[in-house]
Amino acid sequence: MGSGFSRSFLPEISISSTVVDRAEIKFHEATDVLRPFVGCFWVVTAEQDATIRVVPDGSSAISIQLQERQSSEWSLRGPLLRPDERRFASPAILVGIRLRPAVRSCSAAFPPIRWWAAGSG
Repeated sequence: MGSGFSRSFLPEISISSTVVDRAEIKFHEATDVLRPFVGCFWVVTAEQDATIRVVPDGSSAISIQLQERQSSEWSLRGPLLRPDERRFASPAILVGIRLRPAVRSCSAAFPPIRWWAAGSG
């Protein structure tokens, strides 16, 4: 792999703890070089009134919700320590990166940064 990390030491990331209603989730595996830091990339396509429920697993995620006629903001969520539910009031696309549990704790040493999507302000 060349990254100095062995895949055998990386915890498996399960999606079996996610319950989805009126939405579709597509998962994309991270490349070998990103795998020590990234669990997966994902895209949620949600209908109006869709819900996504997740069970705590210690992971964090960086995501952006894309909606028509609304500005888009990046968000950093986690570590996920309690059950969480996300409801969509209108149709939306949510794009994100699931970070491995230790990655978020490393970023806590840096000052908070607010991220905006291009063109949102």
